Amino acid sequence: TLRAAFDLWPHPQVWCLSLTNLTFGLCTGYMNGVVNGEFAAKSPKFGEASIGTLMALTSLLAAGCALLLGRLARRAGKGLVLGLGGLAFACIPLGVLGARPGPANGYWS
Repeated sequence: TLRAAFDLWPHPQVWCLSLTNLTFGLCTGYMNGVVNGEFAAKSPKFGEASIGTLMALTSLLAAGCALLLGRLARRAGKGLVLGLGGLAFACIPLGVLGARPGPANGYWS
């Protein structure tokens, strides 16, 4: 119920996990708005018609990584997996900042 959800708010674990959800939401918006909209749509190899396929491939890759990271978490602990997840989130904007995709580099294709 809604009351049960509010009862969880005082627990610090909920607030720590909420940062992961916030980061996921920001990265999803960045991928859809900037990476797909600005780079993939303008790429001669991908183009606007491929954005749906790229989004599906992103989801498929995320599902595969979730399976692998689930196994790793059981063996090595959740801390390592959370660190790897944070690194993966950081790689998206850092890759664009480090080498902005454009006509000069073939939009990374």
